[in-house]
Amino acid sequence: MVTNTCLLAICVWIGLAQSAVLHCSQITKKFTHDQQLAAYVAKNKVDTFSDPSCFSILIDMNYHNSTMQLLNNYLPTDPAQAELDTIKENIRSASTIVIDRIVALADRLLKEKEFLNVYAPTQWAQSLSHVFVEVRFAHRFDAPGCAKIFHKHADITNSSISLTAMCQSMGPKIRYQFDVPVTWGYIDVEGSTHEVEPVGKYKFTLKKMGGQHRWRSLQVDGQEKPQNLRLW
Repeated sequence: MVTNTCLLAICVWIGLAQSAVLHCSQITKKFTHDQQLAAYVAKNKVDTFSDPSCFSILIDMNYHNSTMQLLNNYLPTDPAQAELDTIKENIRSASTIVIDRIVALADRLLKEKEFLNVYAPTQWAQSLSHVFVEVRFAHRFDAPGCAKIFHKHADITNSSISLTAMCQSMGPKIRYQFDVPVTWGYIDVEGSTHEVEPVGKYKFTLKKMGGQHRWRSLQVDGQEKPQNLRLW
């Protein structure tokens, strides 16, 4: 009976010890901040973590303080060489992934900044039934338009028109843009068109909604006049 009782006690103790060892994924769910988790790691030491892959999990989460604290706890335990090699590989592979992410973000930012933004010179005229808008891909009205235009995107709604286009010139790339909210009158989208014109120009032909009438202005009534916008 005593022997059975002792065995039962040992089994209970082993069960409690195993339940106290949590996998890293369980612990990281409880902490949303690196500093909080680092403090937990420092307090609970390495035996809280059941898998050396925790290093890659923490690095992937950008929990660098927690990773360093875990490493500081782990090294004094004198892990076996095989386990140490596993830890090194986890850190190396996870770090490579994080670095690739950072490089990708940096490249995206540089690409966004590799062009000049220019509000394209625009002129407009109207008849009783239509409004005509000509956008020039240039810095000024009297400058020649860009001949090499790409990534054009034009949009017409019943209350606005917009256009963006990239220009490849001898210098840096230029992004021309034009957008005007139109509320003096509404646009018949189905009856309106837009097209490229030579050289370096773009034309909107907007059908007025509501029959024949004149618009007082192209932009929203009372709104500040957009840059480089004039009557044709």
